Amino acid sequence: MRRLFCINLFALFLLGVCSSAQAMNVLPYVISSQDFYRAWPDQRPLSEQLSAVVNSPADPINMMQISPVRVAFLLSGTTSSIRNKSLLLSFKRRMQELGIAYQITIYDNLQNLQATSPFSLIKKEKPNYLVATDLDVMQSHVVERVLQQGKTKVIFFNLSTPLKNWKYQPPFMYVGFDQLKAVQTLASYLDRQLPKKTKLAALVLSSGYMNDLRCNGFLDAMASRNRHIGDVQTVADNAEAAYVAAQRILRKTPDAFIFSCTQSISNGVVRAIKAYHNTHAHQMKGMAESKTEEDGLSSAQTNSWGLSVNEVDHLINGPVMVSSLFMWDDLAIAVAEGIKGDMEGKAEPMLYVGRTTIMSPEQDSTSLHLMIQQAYRYSAVIW
Repeated sequence: MRRLFCINLFALFLLGVCSSAQAMNVLPYVISSQDFYRAWPDQRPLSEQLSAVVNSPADPINMMQISPVRVAFLLSGTTSSIRNKSLLLSFKRRMQELGIAYQITIYDNLQNLQATSPFSLIKKEKPNYLVATDLDVMQSHVVERVLQQGKTKVIFFNLSTPLKNWKYQPPFMYVGFDQLKAVQTLASYLDRQLPKKTKLAALVLSSGYMNDLRCNGFLDAMASRNRHIGDVQTVADNAEAAYVAAQRILRKTPDAFIFSCTQSISNGVVRAIKAYHNTHAHQMKGMAESKTEEDGLSSAQTNSWGLSVNEVDHLINGPVMVSSLFMWDDLAIAVAEGIKGDMEGKAEPMLYVGRTTIMSPEQDSTSLHLMIQQAYRYSAVIW
């Protein structure tokens, strides 16, 4: 009874976090990686060991398989997105290098599955592992029921803040990035680079896990540096909504730095900056040769999250001032290595935190391309 009660609390938490209809602070319900290791110090050496394995050549599995291991993926969005392509291509390649026979089942566009629920399909397929890539309403409902069933091991992908009630019904593993650390690094860079008089704006999400950790985390980080963000707008997580919102900002402050909370938002802001620049540059032809922000020409910039095929070009040519680069392929490799260790009966960490770094125009084009290649060293999805 206690186990079922805790699982239901887990489900209510996830549904609350993911519902766009209600805004809530998720931070009281999660544990930072630093607090996690302080509370369970025995996990740190296991995590460090997995990090070393992820960054080493594959060591083939040391056991005979009776049957292929079955892995199911709950994907947020479609298989064609950069993030999902990185996950699937890197996972498959590492599993092949490890010599593991496997079968995968992919569930994407979950909202379109009308006739049969994803849980019913998963229950029928009986996967050994379930990789959940988002904490939206559909996935959290499926994950809750899978954990309740207790027959499939759950891996949370792109989540590095364990849920506080993990000890009652823990998933097998969390793999993700430290979003708070990433925005602190971003805020520190911007504080050094942006003149104090720079007008700041921000496009953030309405609610949920990413909003609280990344969007609000950035706003707090800038406030702690006495950087006032004069225009904060809430937008949907898509390029079109960001494009419209950025246009409004640029009409008022064409030289603003606009913080983009996600890659989709960044894509829309970049498009708006380019459109504004091109429109005003065309209007100014034949006028004064000096084309500065005093003349009405946009010098606005934004940030990116390392998930654009034009990442280096945008950094070199100006719409993007800085990019937070996440080593996405490492997460998929960690998933494969975690499964391998579990199959061999080894103790695997509950938490793997991937590496992040900053890309900026101060670096030359060759260096930036090498950094991109390292981030996508298995999948090569945006080389």
